[in-house]
Amino acid sequence: MRVTAGLAAVLLSAFVCPVARAEGQQSPDAELMRLERAKWGDPAGALTPEAFKALVAEDFLSVEYGAESPPTGVERKTRAQVFSRPPLPPAKFELSEWQAIHASPDVVILSYKVTGVSFPWKAYATSTWARRGGKWYTVFYQASTAR
Repeated sequence: MRVTAGLAAVLLSAFVCPVARAEGQQSPDAELMRLERAKWGDPAGALTPEAFKALVAEDFLSVEYGAESPPTGVERKTRAQVFSRPPLPPAKFELSEWQAIHASPDVVILSYKVTGVSFPWKAYATSTWARRGGKWYTVFYQASTAR
């Protein structure tokens, strides 16, 4: 049993630990967290609507929920569907409890807690970022209400 537990720990660490980088190459975590905050409007006006759109991959998918969602409360949307609606009204949010999983040198999964400052709301959000042609793009986003 001890061997199995040890093997499980090694395998788990392979998925959670950062991918080895070439000497001098820095982790993209700080830059991706900065971009993620900018998508949430921190600092205010950090991204124009066009700049926000430029961070989202053409093959992007989002899993969303809300009052206008079907009876299940969840809806999967493409990039075109997400940007077909008018922007949400301005609001302030605090992002915390960051975790980054490096699936590969060019794929980072960011998970964090979102707390509404302008209104009471808490959620856990996850964005998957992929580096394509040297540039980072959000390829997937999902959020779930937190308790």
